Amino acid sequence: MAALDDFIDYLRFTRHFSPHTVKAYANDTAEFARFLESLGLAKGDTEPDWSAVARDQVAAYLLSLTKRRLARRTIARRVAALRSLFRYTGGMDAVALAVGLVSDRGSWTKRRKRKYLFSLR
Repeated sequence: MAALDDFIDYLRFTRHFSPHTVKAYANDTAEFARFLESLGLAKGDTEPDWSAVARDQVAAYLLSLTKRRLARRTIARRVAALRSLFRYTGGMDAVALAVGLVSDRGSWTKRRKRKYLFSLR
């Protein structure tokens, strides 16, 4: 799987991610590729066409993670791995738009701070 190998090298040598993060992202993206293969988007050793991945496939994958009762942190890391992969491959913009995973972190942080400040009154 050339694109996945290139992606892992990119994380390791260009982005300088920790070895543990690189290993986790490698496992997470390989699992997603196997999931896509189970849907018929890839056959055997061929890699899925990352630009052909659609919202429904990502949503189905995330649902399968939830059904397996994985920890929220594990699911969050897998989402982060997919986001990075799709940014790297120029595939679906991204996972995030597909399933609403991209949030305006600034506004979320502001809401959280506001809630905290009001709780102090």
